[in-house]
Amino acid sequence: LRELRDERCVPYLVTKLRTLTDWGAGFIAHELGHIGTEEAVVGMIEALDRDSRLVRRGAVRGLADAANPAAIGPLIAHLEDPDRRTRKLIFDTLVGFGNHAAPAIETALAETTPQQGRLRELLSRLLDLATQS
Repeated sequence: LRELRDERCVPYLVTKLRTLTDWGAGFIAHELGHIGTEEAVVGMIEALDRDSRLVRRGAVRGLADAANPAAIGPLIAHLEDPDRRTRKLIFDTLVGFGNHAAPAIETALAETTPQQGRLRELLSRLLDLATQS
């Protein structure tokens, strides 16, 4: 079913995503993105909070593939992920949303404080790139 990207496998894959902690969970998250149902998107968003950077990376890749606007806010919230590669994937995914992400990015930028200079710079750059798309 996974290879066919059949929606019937989503509940099983989401359950596996919640329990696995290695590259397998990252692979599952990415596969969920190819299916892209609401349930799959919710599972991938949930995976953004996992301890494993491999799981988080897979979730970001899956959310990029699903291209569901519901992921924009959670991706913005995870822009300061502790893993540099995951941060880059999140940034690139948000750029891929283009103008659809601009209002959420503007809101996040307005809610930052001057003490969050790095995040403010990142959001400003992201806004510039997203509106150019």
